[in-house]
Amino acid sequence: MDLGKKLSQRNAEKRQRHAEAWGTIFAAAVDAYMEWQVQPTLKDHMPRLCLLVDINHAKYVQLRPDNRVVQLIKLGYMTNAPVGPTIAFSFEVLKFFHMLKNTGGLSAEAFAKVLRESLAQSYLQRFPNMEKTFRDTYYRWLQVHYDARKRQDDAIELTVQPSGK
Repeated sequence: MDLGKKLSQRNAEKRQRHAEAWGTIFAAAVDAYMEWQVQPTLKDHMPRLCLLVDINHAKYVQLRPDNRVVQLIKLGYMTNAPVGPTIAFSFEVLKFFHMLKNTGGLSAEAFAKVLRESLAQSYLQRFPNMEKTFRDTYYRWLQVHYDARKRQDDAIELTVQPSGK
């Protein structure tokens, strides 16, 4: 087997494991996102470092070992890593980028690069490259956002239907 095929197979297996890991937590992620939409609150969070990125600030927090993705969502942040997230973006950043993308065709990578540079100037320190992570997180957030919207629409539809009497 040549190197290219071997790398392609390895990447396909990694994507499959990633998809399976998301499959086990996707429903909980949507539930947490819907809860955040209703009442965003800061909850206690402890032991796992994760960089939380907002439009004008960034901070490291520690997360408890149990379902870190749900913890992040309840704090108002989204990550693409289903296990052991190290960086997460606020829903406000994701929504802001979504509006920019829909009006001007801005790429996720370009937005993330500007965001990283802006934070670096504000904090006078270097931040990790976040272009790919932001892009992947944005598309994961879109899935969660649209699934939450569909659930809300379905719930409204169920409550509005006239009774059979």
